[in-house]
Amino acid sequence: MERKIKFRAMIAPRKDSKYYCGEEWTYGIPLPSQLIGRGWMMNSYAISEVYYSKHASISVKDLITIDEDTIGQFTGLYDKKGVEIYEGDIVKTKFERICIIKWNSSPNHIGFDLKPIETEHPYPDEYDLYQSDNLEVIGNIYDNPELLK
Repeated sequence: MERKIKFRAMIAPRKDSKYYCGEEWTYGIPLPSQLIGRGWMMNSYAISEVYYSKHASISVKDLITIDEDTIGQFTGLYDKKGVEIYEGDIVKTKFERICIIKWNSSPNHIGFDLKPIETEHPYPDEYDLYQSDNLEVIGNIYDNPELLK
């Protein structure tokens, strides 16, 4: 089974553009800011050029400045409508519970997990993330913070 490793992040607002609102998403591979000094993401076109060509090189035009706080990894899962599920997405379960997709690295479980927004029932419905056709992506924590209330 081939697993797609990809990420999304919000494009950082450019200081030199008065027209850009900064609420657009880009998809690709993030590059560590320790190497370059700020958050960058290599776009999908540059990734395919590097992957398929022995002589490809990456230039600054292939990189997109991103807001590093918004990076979310693709879980490899799709919701009941076929929408890709990313870390930071807000989903509704088949039992109408609202949850956030989060990375869990506790000693008992490493991987993506559901974190219910409600505090009355702090645990997700059993197997909901593993049966992703039970889920529906209804937003994400960056574009739809009102869903967290």
